[in-house]
Amino acid sequence: IYGRCANSTEIWPAVYEKAWVKWVTKDPSDQPDYSLIGGGDPIADLVKLTGLSPDYAPTQGVTPQAIWDSVRAHCDGSWTFDPMAAWTYPSEAAAPTPINYATANLVAWHVYAILGWMYEATSQQEYIVLRNPWGNTEATLNVDDAPWYSVEQIPAFLQEKYGEGNFARSFSLPGYGVFALRADTFQQYFAGYGWVS
Repeated sequence: IYGRCANSTEIWPAVYEKAWVKWVTKDPSDQPDYSLIGGGDPIADLVKLTGLSPDYAPTQGVTPQAIWDSVRAHCDGSWTFDPMAAWTYPSEAAAPTPINYATANLVAWHVYAILGWMYEATSQQEYIVLRNPWGNTEATLNVDDAPWYSVEQIPAFLQEKYGEGNFARSFSLPGYGVFALRADTFQQYFAGYGWVS
């Protein structure tokens, strides 16, 4: 009921989400209770999905640059190669500095996927690229609307088919729940982030 694509005929996010709810809640019915998966630990969920080891990182007590560098350390090009997620505070009052989720168009007590990073050379601003799993509702405060590009090495398992070299991907931002949020704004609005590797 939450995971979705912009294309209404593409139902795999909803199917995966429903399967996850059924598996986690051990509910064999056709209408599992989605409220039972609210809250929790998104990195522990990534461990369940992948079997990989978890790592957690705080957003407080570090610089926005350190957060951005940490995200970049888990990327090939500008896209993540380790599954990553970030979570917002349960409320505005829980944040250590004054914030307004409505003004920023971010959701409190919510998990976002971290997709990678971006750098805007003209303004010398560092951005973290995130995706709202709802497939919509992109942030509006301190975001970059430039296209997001990545040039990556062709993975070893595909080199036999495509040859050695690089390939490029691009995505227009914002859209489909994907947006580039300035690193200092990410630090203000997100309680923490993590990954599995």
